[in-house]
Amino acid sequence: MARPLTNWRHIVWLNPAESERSVTVARAAKMSRVRPLMERISAMDREETLRLEAYLKQKLNPGLRLLPRDKTDDSVEVYLGAEFLAVVYKDVDEGEVSYQFQMTVLAEDLEA
Repeated sequence: MARPLTNWRHIVWLNPAESERSVTVARAAKMSRVRPLMERISAMDREETLRLEAYLKQKLNPGLRLLPRDKTDDSVEVYLGAEFLAVVYKDVDEGEVSYQFQMTVLAEDLEA
């Protein structure tokens, strides 16, 4: 049965019969394909976060707050009061900067 080998944000499926060297080779091959994506991700500094927060407050709700995430610096968490709403990711592609607002709505929240 195949088992997943997690590698950064990607998964490579490997058979248990493969040797540890095969795992290392597979990891290196995967990383060579991942590198362009890694270059697209850039850290969000405090000034950038404040500008983004002002924009989202103007467009969506004045009560929004953006807080840095604990384990990564390429995104921030969006809160409305004490409730977590979304994550905003920074994306740099060919020198152009954009932000992705990702919000998940659970079915159980719709019924409330």
